[in-house]
Amino acid sequence: MHYYIRQQRKHVSGPHDLKAIRQWVKEGKVRQEMEFSEDGEAWMLGLEMIELFSPRRARATTRRRRRRAI
Repeated sequence: MHYYIRQQRKHVSGPHDLKAIRQWVKEGKVRQEMEFSEDGEAWMLGLEMIELFSPRRARATTRRRRRRAI
């Protein structure tokens, strides 16, 4: 499966394969606040993307971000 990624309703990139996006999530390059689309027309927040941001993954990402900020 491939997805487009949109940041702040402006910059759109993609399509990107799910494997690459998962890696970017781990690296903190892609966040749950970003929007995702399969067709570039209908968009959803990363929070809705269970395959990328399960509740467990979301908590781990938040903890990593807090550590970097300190």
